[in-house]
Amino acid sequence: LPRPLIMKGLLVLCALLGAVFGKENFVGHQVLRIFPADEAQVDLVKSLEELEHLQLDFWRMQTEPGNPVDIRVPFPSVTAVKAFLEHNSIQYDIMIEDLQTLLDEEERELLAARSPVRSTGSFNYATYHTLDEIGRAH
Repeated sequence: LPRPLIMKGLLVLCALLGAVFGKENFVGHQVLRIFPADEAQVDLVKSLEELEHLQLDFWRMQTEPGNPVDIRVPFPSVTAVKAFLEHNSIQYDIMIEDLQTLLDEEERELLAARSPVRSTGSFNYATYHTLDEIGRAH
C-alpha cells in the first residue's frame, strides 16, 4: 500500500479510538493537508500551533518546505484557519471533509464485522474472529 494511504488509515484509526474512548464528537471537523512552499510558510504554519484557542490537532508536522502538514481542525476554527492559509497563499487540500461521518462509517464497519455469524455463507473470512465465533459458524 502507498505510504499516504497507510498514514490516512492510521490517522483515522487513532481518531476513531479517541472518539470511542473519549466520547468526543467530531461533527464538522476537517483534516487539512497543508503544503508550505518555503521557510516563511513553514513558520506561519508552526505559528498556528501556538494559537490554543483554535484547538488544532497536528497529526503530521514536517519542518521542511514542500513537505505536507496534516491538521485536524475543529468545526468552529475551520473558517479562520482556511482564511489564514488563503491570506498567506499557503496551499492546502481537504483530506477529510467531516471527520465524524468517517468515524461513524468506520464504527459501523467494525460492528458489522463483529456481529454474530449464523452460517458459513455469511462468515467473513477476511476479519479476525474469536474461537467462539468460529465455533458458532461451523
